[in-house]
Amino acid sequence: MQTWLCLSGGNALGAFHAGAWKAIQDAALNVTRISGASIGAIVAAVIAGNPPDRRVESLDRFLNDIAQSALSGSGRRRLVTGTLLFGNPALFSPSVPGLAEILPGVPPDRAVFHRRATRRLIEEYVDFDLLNAGGIEVTVTATDAETGTVAAFRNTVEPLTVDHLMASSALPVLSPLSP
Repeated sequence: MQTWLCLSGGNALGAFHAGAWKAIQDAALNVTRISGASIGAIVAAVIAGNPPDRRVESLDRFLNDIAQSALSGSGRRRLVTGTLLFGNPALFSPSVPGLAEILPGVPPDRAVFHRRATRRLIEEYVDFDLLNAGGIEVTVTATDAETGTVAAFRNTVEPLTVDHLMASSALPVLSPLSP
C-alpha cells in the first residue's frame, strides 16, 4: 500500500505542513510519496532529506529560522510595505536597483528580491544525497515562467537539487528562478 502526501504552496502553510507531518509521524503512517509546490516542495525536501528521527526537529528549526517578526503597530499595509522595502532577511533581500527600476533613468533589474538566503537555508536543512536515495519518492512542481506550463521533477527520475526547489518557490518578477 502506498501513502501519498500532497503539500501546497503559500508561505504560511509551511507551518501547517510541519504540523501535519508531526501527526503523520505520531500515527506511524508510512508515507511513500510526497508532492509539493513552493513551500510545500521545500517542506517535502526537508522531510525526505532528513533521517526519520530528525524530520520533526528539522522542520521546526527550519520554520523557526524563516519566521518573520511582525513590525510594531502591525497592520496589513505596514507588513506589506515593510516586506517590499526590507524583504525577509531569512529568505530574501531587496535587489539593487529592484523596485527603484520603475524610476526614470534607473536600469532594469532581473528581480525585486535576491534569494541567496533561501538557497543557504535549503542547503543547510536538506541532505540531497538522502533525498535522492529514494526512501520517499518526492515530486516537485514549478511553473515555467515563459510558457506558463507546469513542470514536474521527481527524485526517482532525476536527482533533485536546490535549483528545483528554488524554481518551485520563486515568484517570477519578484524573485529570480535561481540565486
